[in-house]
Amino acid sequence: MDAKKQRAWAEGRLEIPPAARKKRTPHGGSRRVQEAPPRALEQPPRLSFLAGAPRQAEPAPAPVPEQPPRPVPPPAQLRREQARIRRAALIAQQLDERELPFYFVDFMNVEDLSRQVGFEQAVSDIARRESRDPGELTEAWHEAVARIAEDENVRYVDALRPYIERIESELED
Repeated sequence: MDAKKQRAWAEGRLEIPPAARKKRTPHGGSRRVQEAPPRALEQPPRLSFLAGAPRQAEPAPAPVPEQPPRPVPPPAQLRREQARIRRAALIAQQLDERELPFYFVDFMNVEDLSRQVGFEQAVSDIARRESRDPGELTEAWHEAVARIAEDENVRYVDALRPYIERIESELED
């Protein structure tokens, strides 16, 4: 650009369009590499050192039945579910059990929801949400209640204390 054009531009008498920008491509190159279409993987023939040995056809793997994936719960619900599992681990630790008592997790799920919608509706809602049988949840709830009733040590489990206190207050009334 010469001095006259610069002065005209500075005084606003001349409009100079910006220079065209160079287009950038990934990895600094302007050439596009065309990818070859994916080829089907073929098994090479098996080598055999046995002369005249008949080749046995490999049996096709049995088709695996696809189970629909469990729906992913929303983050808040997932955190509550994880908290219940952690409480079950604490319960197992306080009761000196080697395995997690997941029936207590089901018990806590049902008890938390039954305050709002009632026992039967809570069982059916949880069963639908977790793709489980309502009878299985009811059985787990009864197993937890039986364990609470028979084992005096359960009364001192921190995670179960609110539930036990509520059960005892309802029994007193």
